[in-house]
Amino acid sequence: MPAPFGAPPKSQIFAETQMADVDPQKKVMGMCLLVTQDALTRCLVQLSKTKGDQRSEWLLEFENELVRDAKDIVTEGVPMNDELVLVESAIKYLKFIFDGARREIAEKSKDE
Repeated sequence: MPAPFGAPPKSQIFAETQMADVDPQKKVMGMCLLVTQDALTRCLVQLSKTKGDQRSEWLLEFENELVRDAKDIVTEGVPMNDELVLVESAIKYLKFIFDGARREIAEKSKDE
């Protein structure tokens, strides 16, 4: 059902409500993650070009190295259960970025 005349769509109301409820520092961190994600993806795509035939092997090794490093990070003052969840989330995010880079590399390979 469409929104009444003059009323914003429900999706806009939902988005505004969601953003209004978010701490400004979290908004900044979210934007930083988006920018960093884009930058890392671009770097991975560009670096893969220099690896030629070994690009998929190199990308997997690099991803595995970063995942190992993430598991070794020690946070101070964070309860063990929280740290586990945070590290698992960070690893999922890393994998998400690498998967995106692989898709972009595959798309660019088709164009060449």
